[in-house]
Amino acid sequence: MSEGILSGEGLIASKDIAKYLKVSSKHVRRLCYRGDMPKPYRLGHLLRWEKSEIREWLSRAKMTEGESLPCRNPNGRLGKEGDK
Repeated sequence: MSEGILSGEGLIASKDIAKYLKVSSKHVRRLCYRGDMPKPYRLGHLLRWEKSEIREWLSRAKMTEGESLPCRNPNGRLGKEGDK
């Protein structure tokens, strides 16, 4: 995953991560605040991430063969099918 916007070293903004992932900047910030992605640097009111940390995070997030997607359980919570 060394192509395009994530190639090289340095910092990247949430809008650029969002563009790469094809999601909104707001969703990227939501992932950040929930602790679901690497911690950013705060530069005043700006958030910036290390490109290398984002690449590593994405490679860890890739689903493996045979892994099932999370779904809603009968109790309404996210989890794998059959979880209680």
